[in-house]
Amino acid sequence: MKRKIITVLLSLVFMFSTGMTVMAADAVGISAALTSEKTAYSANEDIDLKLTVTNANKYGVDGIQTKITLPDGIKLKSGSLTQNAFSLEAGKSAANDVIAIKQAETQDYTVPDTGAGSQLPLWAALMVISGSALAVVIIRNKKGKTIASLILCAAVIGTMAMPTAVEAEDKSFTASEDLTVNSKKMTFTAEVTYGYVIHNDVTVTNGTGTGTYAEGDVVMITADNAPASSTFTGWTVESGEATLADATKITTTFTMPSAPVTVKANYTAKQYSLIIENQSGTLSLKRAAGEKATLVAGRAPEHCHFDKWIADGGTIEDASAATTTFTMPASNANVIANYTANEYTLTLSASKGGTISPSGTVKLKYGDTKHYKLQADSGYHISKVLIGDETFIPDGRVKSIEDDYRQTTDTDASISVEYAKDQYSLTVEYGTITVDGKTLSNDAYIEWGTSVTLTMKDPEHSSWVSNDIDVRDVSHNSTISFTMPEKNVYIQALAES
Repeated sequence: MKRKIITVLLSLVFMFSTGMTVMAADAVGISAALTSEKTAYSANEDIDLKLTVTNANKYGVDGIQTKITLPDGIKLKSGSLTQNAFSLEAGKSAANDVIAIKQAETQDYTVPDTGAGSQLPLWAALMVISGSALAVVIIRNKKGKTIASLILCAAVIGTMAMPTAVEAEDKSFTASEDLTVNSKKMTFTAEVTYGYVIHNDVTVTNGTGTGTYAEGDVVMITADNAPASSTFTGWTVESGEATLADATKITTTFTMPSAPVTVKANYTAKQYSLIIENQSGTLSLKRAAGEKATLVAGRAPEHCHFDKWIADGGTIEDASAATTTFTMPASNANVIANYTANEYTLTLSASKGGTISPSGTVKLKYGDTKHYKLQADSGYHISKVLIGDETFIPDGRVKSIEDDYRQTTDTDASISVEYAKDQYSLTVEYGTITVDGKTLSNDAYIEWGTSVTLTMKDPEHSSWVSNDIDVRDVSHNSTISFTMPEKNVYIQALAES
């Protein structure tokens, strides 16, 4: 008998606990906060309350209504606990301020805690405890199969009654605030209801009409002006299930579906003629303004190299590069690869005794001609001329040469000239000629300025006689030395008469 009574009592407690509902303050895009300036108030003290509703959606919400519920023992002093239907624009908030009061009582009593949020732990614990105890009793009772089935159903219902987030379609939610009034904890609540319509985004690329729309709205979209040298070619629905009234019109409409939509206005650029000329030939292309084309100069002609690209419009990324990129203008264009002859260095130099003009280094392209002049100083003549690996020796005592050099090789070149002192004849009668330790014949050609030694052949010749050099002080020396002058010299050794 006691077991049955316990079973019945536990069943009642369990089912009572599962039957409790808890309001949740949650809504899609709409939120509310019930606040107060303080957390504790004394009897007969004004209790200020503010209910603030905020619209965080991208669109306005209509039909918003609020109702503040005061705990038992709390009376409204000023303001209104309810608000008639009003609208909130996107991102805006609205507030309702009221003042309540708890009057002093002759005897103490406990105000029941009516806040749904504060009851949740109590009823959840009661549900678990009563359910667990009841399960033990049922298992030990062989006749409890039917009762167990009922209890399981009640448990499922109780679970469903637990707090959950309110979906957008619920159109209502509750906000609460716990305050201590006259040393007693009390829960103040506010219910918010509103007219909610599903909205989704429309994204328009290359046009206007981007925004947030409700399902069923007629959305108008307009394409931007076509870029320069382009034409509007129609709309494309890139995502969503929108059906355009006329996808070929610059301005068209569609009815907003229940999901986001992305549409794009399309354009086709006008094509222009591009002619590219290089060593390999002529290439004809079609390109739109702003499009790019690759330029390749190719192999240069013999003895030449690529110089630069020349265009009558557009932009060349690097005109001096054999391979580069060309950006098409909004017009026909011609691009030509320009080649130039290879360039070489010609070095011109001269030894002591004369000049070469020009002197130093000059730049010559293949096939170019350079005029030059060789000029010997006084007392010198051109000994030989070296042009590259070739040597030229003038006949006789040449003082000046003028000529043209033509660049006919693919290498650098040089011109150099060697000058030598002029030579004069030295004739000696009855004596020998020695220059730099070498004995010459009696008749020799010697450069001016050269030191010369003369020696008589036999003792019977005791004096030197010459009309070309001064031998008065040395006429009785068998050996004399002198510097060869810039003229022919005749001298003889004579015997004493």
